[in-house]
Amino acid sequence: MPRPTPYVGITGFTQESEIKEVVECVPMDTNRWLMVGLLANSKTLIVLQDRYPNRHPPIERLPSLCLDDPRLFNVVHFYSEDKRNLVEEIAKILDIFARADNLNLHGIQLNNSWIAQDTLFELKGNYPELKIIMPITRGMLDKMNYEPSMVKDYVLGRRDLIDYCLIDPSEGAGRTFNPAHMASIFEELYESFHLSDIGFGFAGGLSASNAYRIIRPLALRYSRLSCDAESALRSPPPEDKLSTSMAEIYVQEAFAANVAVTPA
Repeated sequence: MPRPTPYVGITGFTQESEIKEVVECVPMDTNRWLMVGLLANSKTLIVLQDRYPNRHPPIERLPSLCLDDPRLFNVVHFYSEDKRNLVEEIAKILDIFARADNLNLHGIQLNNSWIAQDTLFELKGNYPELKIIMPITRGMLDKMNYEPSMVKDYVLGRRDLIDYCLIDPSEGAGRTFNPAHMASIFEELYESFHLSDIGFGFAGGLSASNAYRIIRPLALRYSRLSCDAESALRSPPPEDKLSTSMAEIYVQEAFAANVAVTPA
């Protein structure tokens, strides 16, 4: 199985025009995708409004936001109010795409913490063509005391059930991470999983102004690293809208940070 393609991600797209504008910043000669992160959860699945309505598109519009473009990696980021319903809820998401005759959904990011191995096994068995992204959230890192070996052991138990693991101490809130913590965790993960089929990535406070500075040192050391940004690319509350101008700069800086870095 080929190793997952690394990506530069933006989560919180709600308009097709935003995606079409930002994707034009992707370099022609890159070996990375632009990840289009579309937020959904148990509430939006039954047409209730989320507390961040400007980040969550109406559920029936998800297929129209998954464009057929080889530069794009289209991912629904789903949070379940009850993890016991996760498999059933993901099935409903896939049914929406089937009814729209849209085959452009490439992956699911599971935004719950501590997802059971049985759940991952069932999802991977039901949808082998979908890439599964599993975050390690701030709460999980706190319980692990940011101990790299504990993160490694957790991922090791799920290595055949996921395609990407995202270290995410921010959880969409724009919190920046501790670079020393992140480097020590990736050191452990890359040493343990260098030849595995898992892709690794991180999120946490990435913005138009800091993307290159944060990503470049990590990219030089860990060449297949993906990244994702959300809150720092948006206008302040209550508007909370994606700024395509900031998103474009972030994409340019993030891809530039990976120039001359060839995935191994």
